[in-house]
Amino acid sequence: MHVASLMVGTALMFIGFLNVFLSISGGFEINVVPFLIYFGGIAVWTNAALENPTLRYAVIGGALLLGIVFFHYGEVLFWHKQVLFWSTVVIVMYFMFSEPKKPA
Repeated sequence: MHVASLMVGTALMFIGFLNVFLSISGGFEINVVPFLIYFGGIAVWTNAALENPTLRYAVIGGALLLGIVFFHYGEVLFWHKQVLFWSTVVIVMYFMFSEPKKPA
């Protein structure tokens, strides 16, 4: 289930991010569903990837809270899409260039 959760979480984040990216580049409007998919993917991926329970549940709670806030707000503004896009780019760059810890 660990690998399956990583795959499903990554796929959900990719699907949500792709909709936001195409909306930014194409200039069309989207509703909150891609954001809900993206934050749901973060929650699923975090549950499988992070081992520290405090950090794991803090990230899951933050992702679910952001999803609930966007669902309650009901619309996505352009700056919402920009923040999601650039924060994803920064996170991906961090994981691309950080060295994994070697087991002792």
